[in-house]
Amino acid sequence: MEKEIVSSKESQRVNTLPDDVYTEEAITIKASAQELYNFWRDVTHFTLFTEQLESVVVTSETRSHWVWKALKGKKTIEWDCEIVQEVPFSLIAWKSTGATEDLQHSGRVEFLELPYGRGTQVKVKLAYDLPGGKITELFEKLLGESPGRNLRLNLFKLRALFEAREIPTVEGQPAGNNREHETKTALH
Repeated sequence: MEKEIVSSKESQRVNTLPDDVYTEEAITIKASAQELYNFWRDVTHFTLFTEQLESVVVTSETRSHWVWKALKGKKTIEWDCEIVQEVPFSLIAWKSTGATEDLQHSGRVEFLELPYGRGTQVKVKLAYDLPGGKITELFEKLLGESPGRNLRLNLFKLRALFEAREIPTVEGQPAGNNREHETKTALH
């Protein structure tokens, strides 16, 4: 069985891959479709909100090389990617290229600006042909690294980056569950 990544407006085939892993997520971000499209179009920005992404190197106007840390950083996956379809401020579609054995995938992001200044809905669809197929997906899920979960968390970080201009983190913060120093309120 194969998944097609197609636009809801078009039935044009963008790319087809074996149906190993397919995930789709949407989020509303308080920004214009133009701002989000321009940010997304510069693929080097992905390292700002994608923790698992080690690097992205642009090799041409539509091509780039990606390095991903998988399995809690124990494995590195690399692939080349090409943008195969663009509609300014509306959609970007891509697919992996070349003979990489690490990962074959395709995807698209759609930007739908909502009326009355309510922001833009960002919808991402991804299809992967993972090395090891469904077994790899199961192993990653056990480690808490499923593609769907990663996509959801990364979209939340993207929204924080646009709306708060930073990504909140608890790194370097006290654990918060040490009740020894708990403040007690006075009774009145």
